[in-house]
Amino acid sequence: MVAQAIAREHSISRHETWFWEPFNPDLSGVTSFEPHDDHIIANNVYFHTNRFYSLIEVTNTTTTDDTTFNIQLSKNFAHNSALTPLPLTNTPNFLNNIKSGWIFGTTLLIPFPEVDSPHHMGYWMEILAPIYSYLRGKNSSPIRTVLIPNLSRGTTMSSSWVMDIIRIATTDPSNCNGKEGNEDQKDGEGAKTSAERPPVRILFWDDLENTPLDSWLGFESILHVYSRYTGEINRKSRSGGGDLTSREKGGFASAEIAENFRFAVHKATGLPPPVPGAPTPLTITYLMPTDSSGITNNKQVLDALQQAANTSGGGGISNRRIVVRPYSPTPSVPLASLVAVMSGTGLLIGRHAPLLANAVFLPPGAAVVEILPYNWNSGGRSEIYRKLTASRTSNNTKESIIHVAWRAPSGDWMRYESDEDSRYSSWTPVECSSEHCLDAHARAGVEVNVEEFRKIVDDVLRVVYSGSSSSVVSSLKKKLRERYPWPRKVELSGTSGLWWDRGG
Repeated sequence: MVAQAIAREHSISRHETWFWEPFNPDLSGVTSFEPHDDHIIANNVYFHTNRFYSLIEVTNTTTTDDTTFNIQLSKNFAHNSALTPLPLTNTPNFLNNIKSGWIFGTTLLIPFPEVDSPHHMGYWMEILAPIYSYLRGKNSSPIRTVLIPNLSRGTTMSSSWVMDIIRIATTDPSNCNGKEGNEDQKDGEGAKTSAERPPVRILFWDDLENTPLDSWLGFESILHVYSRYTGEINRKSRSGGGDLTSREKGGFASAEIAENFRFAVHKATGLPPPVPGAPTPLTITYLMPTDSSGITNNKQVLDALQQAANTSGGGGISNRRIVVRPYSPTPSVPLASLVAVMSGTGLLIGRHAPLLANAVFLPPGAAVVEILPYNWNSGGRSEIYRKLTASRTSNNTKESIIHVAWRAPSGDWMRYESDEDSRYSSWTPVECSSEHCLDAHARAGVEVNVEEFRKIVDDVLRVVYSGSSSSVVSSLKKKLRERYPWPRKVELSGTSGLWWDRGG
């Protein structure tokens, strides 16, 4: 009893780690899960020696089904962030005999899908759009802590826009950062208002790594909002199962939430708020990434864009000049710069690359022409940015964002980085599902067929700047999407996809 009392007193004491709070074992217990269609919550989760643990009480009356269910939910909790099940016969005794800190409230878990690409805007928007949407729901709780367990603080913070976009996406919706506050999320009687709540703190792997080896760190509640990267594994452990929701497929839950996010970003970056009903900006922005092979015939593409701007007259704006502007932001560009450029863009052009995720900041009625490399259909890879823009507005309305593509029709239009990479030039989209083939095409430059590309741009400009009524513009957009259908998603069905493994 004396030893237990000493351990208990030690566990409640405050530790030196800056984000720890006193731990009271009487307020904790076994790990419990609350699975839902678009998210999962785990209560009483612990971190120790570089692992996350779920505490499972095992007694003589515990059934195999109960144990299996808890272990399954533990292992499938989130991509890159599985919980290790820790079976216990006496949970209170265990909690009274560990040295631990505690994190109160709801902790939002963001398991980043690719640790080698912490500044990939596409990944961030695919993850944060569902999170922002969930937090605008009726039953969500304010986030007190954000935990990114597989990225380091220094690497992530080297791009200021990453930290800014995380803070905006996880801000308490009652703080009215967008066009309006969420009427369903008013503070209850006696609760702290959003202004009284402490700011959201963001923790990284190196923060957890500093946990003393003889200590544990408990989390009152961890929330994981599903995204495209949740995958098939987590779908099996959800309450209803079934198909992926719209949030898991990528994008915002509704056009209203997407527009609220755009207003929130403008406000947070100090930019003037978007003006509803404003005319589409007379600017074609051509994205030219500084960190990839990109497009090999940039000059010809820019010349084609300038000719399209000069000769089309933008359809219904023959007396006004359309400006063509190349844009090559660095990874450390401020978020305000990205948003300002996008909000002043009527037509966005770029190769399938992280910068295209900024299309979510385009004004209503704008358009995107995406340049897709050859063999970029596997698993719906080509649809990432189209789905983000599609979630911005309702389809085929005057305010909707047109998103079409020119796709390299064969390996002849790819400029491979090496002879080893070029061996994939003759592979079919079905065959090109391996990491090596996809990486080879990601590294390769794309030579755009300027004649085909120009035709697409001309058609898009005529719609974007038509100056017609809403019904006419809606009809034109529908016809445009039918004329340029998106490349079909390639799915494998039980084989490698290679010719010798397809049978028949």
